Amino acid sequence: MVARLILPVIVLIVGAGISWWIIQTPPGYASKTQESQATGAKPQTAQLTRVTTRWVAKQNFSLPLYFYARVESQQQHQILAQTNGKLKAMHPALESGGTVTANEILFQLHDPALAAEIQRANVQVQQASINQQQIAAQIASAGEVPGLQTPQAFRSQQLTQAQAALASARKDYALLEEQLADLSIRAPFDGMVSASPLSLGQQVAVGTQLTNLLSVDHLKTQVDLDPAEKSLIDNVGIKQVAVIAALPLVASAAQDHAYFKGSILGVASGVDLATGLTTAQVELASTNINPADDTKSSKAYTLKPGDQLQVRFNLTPDEPLWRIPLQAFTSDRRFYTVDQDNQVVGHMVDMYYRDQHFAYLKAAELTHLAASSKVQVILSPSSRLVPGVAVNTSSS
Repeated sequence: MVARLILPVIVLIVGAGISWWIIQTPPGYASKTQESQATGAKPQTAQLTRVTTRWVAKQNFSLPLYFYARVESQQQHQILAQTNGKLKAMHPALESGGTVTANEILFQLHDPALAAEIQRANVQVQQASINQQQIAAQIASAGEVPGLQTPQAFRSQQLTQAQAALASARKDYALLEEQLADLSIRAPFDGMVSASPLSLGQQVAVGTQLTNLLSVDHLKTQVDLDPAEKSLIDNVGIKQVAVIAALPLVASAAQDHAYFKGSILGVASGVDLATGLTTAQVELASTNINPADDTKSSKAYTLKPGDQLQVRFNLTPDEPLWRIPLQAFTSDRRFYTVDQDNQVVGHMVDMYYRDQHFAYLKAAELTHLAASSKVQVILSPSSRLVPGVAVNTSSS
C-alpha cells in the first residue's frame, strides 16, 4: 500500500523538475550543446585577466636630486659713511635695488664746514706759494743788503722757511681733499646694491650703514638634504651639479630657462636639530651655458642674488639598477612582473631611490631576477592580482 503511494509522488517530482528546466533554459542551448558535441569543439572556459605592462631594463642610471633654492652672494660688503655730511645725491639703483659697476658713485654727501676749511686751506697754499716765489726771486736778483755781514745766507734761510710753510699748507689741503673724497662714496666692485632707506637732504654720521653691496661674480646657493638624500650622496658621491634658473622675462615658453654649472663647496657635517636636515653649499657659475654642449649660451643671462633656481645633483651609482614606474606599485610597496609563462610574480623590496616618476631598485636585492636583463612590469596592478595566475598582456 505504501509502495503504491510513493511511486506516484516520485513521478510527480521528476516531472516538475523537467518542466522547470525547460522553462529556465535559453532557446538554442540544447542545439548549441549538441553542435559542440558533434563538431568536437572544446567547451568555453573563463577568460584570462588582461593587464597592461611595460618592459624595463636593468642598467646603470644617473640619479637626479632636485631642489629649489635662491641665489646668494659669497661676497657681501657694507657701504658705510666715512664722514659726516648731508645726502646730496644717490645712484638710481639704490631706489629699489639693482646692479652697479666698480668705482661708480653710490652716494654724494655735502659738508659745508669741510667746504669752508678746504677753501681756507687753498688760500693758504696760494699765499705760501707766492711768498716762496718772492724770496727766491730776491735771492736771484738782489745784491748784499747794507749792514748785513751775510745777507745771502739770511735770505736762503728765509727761502727754506717759506718752502716748509708751502709744504705744510699743501699737506693740510691734501688731508682735507681726502675728507672731501670721503663724501663721494663709490662701489668697490661690480655688484648688486640693496634698496636704501635714506632720502636726499638727510644728515648722516660717520659709520652709518648706507646699503649692502653683493658681488655678482662670486655666487652660491644652499640646499637642505633629508637623511635619505644625505645618505645617498655619502654612498654614491655627486658627479655633476646642474642649475636651472627661470628667467624673469621671456619671449616664449621654449626660452624660459637658462642653464648654469655649479660645484659643491661643501656639505655640513652636522644635522640641524630643529629640522633634521643637512645643508649643502653650492658654488654657481654666473654666466649661463648651452646644456647640449656645455658651451656659453648665445642668449647670455647673468645670475643675480635673489634669483630663483632649480638645482639638480646627478649621482651615478657603480652598480646596475632596476627603474620601475611608480604606477606599478601598490599601496604596500609591492609590484608585479609577468614571467615567460605569462604568470604573475610578486615583489616587495625597499626603494633605493625614487624621483617624480620612477623607483630605483638595487639589482642585487632582486636575486630571482639576477639572470634577467629586462622584465615585463604590470602597470596599475589590480588588488585582485594573485602571484602564479596566468594573465594576458598588452604593452603600453
